[in-house]
Amino acid sequence: IFLLTTLFIAKNLRIKDLVEREIEQDLGINVTIDRIHFSPLLAHIALEGISIKNPPGFNGEELAYISSMQFMFDPIELLVQRKPSVYFFTIDIKQLTVVRNAQGKVNIKELIPTKQDEVISETRTPFYFDIAVLSVGDVNFDDYRSGSKKTYYYPVNIKNATFFDLKNGSSVVRLVISE
Repeated sequence: IFLLTTLFIAKNLRIKDLVEREIEQDLGINVTIDRIHFSPLLAHIALEGISIKNPPGFNGEELAYISSMQFMFDPIELLVQRKPSVYFFTIDIKQLTVVRNAQGKVNIKELIPTKQDEVISETRTPFYFDIAVLSVGDVNFDDYRSGSKKTYYYPVNIKNATFFDLKNGSSVVRLVISE
């Protein structure tokens, strides 16, 4: 009965809408997701076709297009410690557009704190990663600081860069940006 109830809820629950709404509330930007695959029995979540829009005050509509993202987590640890251990995480970023507006602000820094004094401690971090695999296709840099738009294109082509034992979200962000 528990198995059938779980499958029924997972199948009929509008998980895609809930995830989009939660991300939008946390980051304050619009996010659209084409597909979400959720397997409660395997503790696996896969997202496809994620479009992240720029925060207000930045030209250009799309900050990033993520082809796919997958999480595999330990459900027991989630229940016991209320801090999920994501033992396998992959992200395939097809395109990232970094924008510096006329005031000198950068769109990525407006979303995620990367300064050392804004780092969240391990005990307050909502999750941690055992293995994280990163792929990045192209990075565009649009600079409006001089008054006119200057665009720089970087074919990064990072494939399956692997990171181990990442204990806080800020270190993940810093590693992705530096990579």
